[in-house]
Amino acid sequence: MTLLILFIALFLALHILPSLPGPRARLVGWLGERRYLAAYGLLSLALLALVGLAYAQAERMPLWDMRLWMRHLTLALMLPACYLLTAAFTTPNPYSIGIGGKGFDPENPGPLRLTRHPLLAALALWAGAHLLSNGDLPSLVMFGFFLLLALAGFPMLAAKRKIAPFPRKPLRFSDIGLMRMMLALALYALLLWAHPYAIGVDPLG
Repeated sequence: MTLLILFIALFLALHILPSLPGPRARLVGWLGERRYLAAYGLLSLALLALVGLAYAQAERMPLWDMRLWMRHLTLALMLPACYLLTAAFTTPNPYSIGIGGKGFDPENPGPLRLTRHPLLAALALWAGAHLLSNGDLPSLVMFGFFLLLALAGFPMLAAKRKIAPFPRKPLRFSDIGLMRMMLALALYALLLWAHPYAIGVDPLG
């Protein structure tokens, strides 16, 4: 638990850094924008991996009993989470985290009609779903942290990305996108297949 809390604290500190103009400006001036972003991304992934390893090795201290409906709800919530993750990396988005706003059409925002922050929404669904079906203290610490991080990100990004809102129109099937749905289903199937090998737990077992 000590290592898990330590790596979570380091991960949080790393993500607070870009909001501080002084340290960020000095790092960008020293490394350059592209090297800074590359180093920041690699360090984030490394810390994320360390959080996962510390979680896997933490002693399990049960807090609530696992119920069959919890497993079913987790499986159900992961499908929209996969779609939102796919949308985050296939949709131009000036409002949130993702591939950036280049090519964004406010008249045709696509899945941004669902949420302007699909990556944060995917993270919140993933964390909330797994918190529900893993009733122990390390899970409460790790998944609870990522759930709070995602929820806190919504108002923070809304305040930071002060961009004119796009017209609110009814959601169309073309906004969701057949290709995105197919990619999301493929990702969902891949995660179900890989979960026993990567995590050691079969979500269907």
